[in-house]
Amino acid sequence: MNYNVTIPEYTELEKDLQQERDFFTYMQLLKYVKKDHLIMITAADTPSGPLFTKEHSIAMRKALGLQLDMQNAFRQPYIAVINCGEVIFEETSRNLTKPLTFEMDFNDNKLFLRSAGYECADEFISYLKINDVHFYSGRGFNFYIFNTANNYLVDAYLYDTFIIPENLQFRPYNHNTQLSQHKFGSISLI
Repeated sequence: MNYNVTIPEYTELEKDLQQERDFFTYMQLLKYVKKDHLIMITAADTPSGPLFTKEHSIAMRKALGLQLDMQNAFRQPYIAVINCGEVIFEETSRNLTKPLTFEMDFNDNKLFLRSAGYECADEFISYLKINDVHFYSGRGFNFYIFNTANNYLVDAYLYDTFIIPENLQFRPYNHNTQLSQHKFGSISLI
């Protein structure tokens, strides 16, 4: 069986997002992207480690229109969803043993987000699932940017709030393989 896979044509702004490593610059780019993209955020293990300062919290809230200050949310689960600039969901919980989840349908896709803190009984794994494709996250804040007009995942960005990774180029996914193979709704049998 052969498959015809359409690889997305990323905009210049989307390419800038994919290349950016600095948290503050990434927030500035999200300010421009948010008006026509779906932005999803999950926290894994802890959203508030020593590398998530007051300045980080302010930059994230200002860029995305979020309300919750996560600077002191040690080991709490957290999910936020911003659709075309509008915050449609933002929640955290002081119940550290239970994960948060969020589900929604968009276009012909099913979206599921899960966030769990370090003390969660069923593991502190957070992820995004679009249809049956899982995108697992790392410790800290995980940003997923989805182009809803063209139906593809643009970027997955991890900001580890606890330690600076040895490899500052770390991304949970390789854009040339994983993300480009998941243009949802565009795979057809030939």
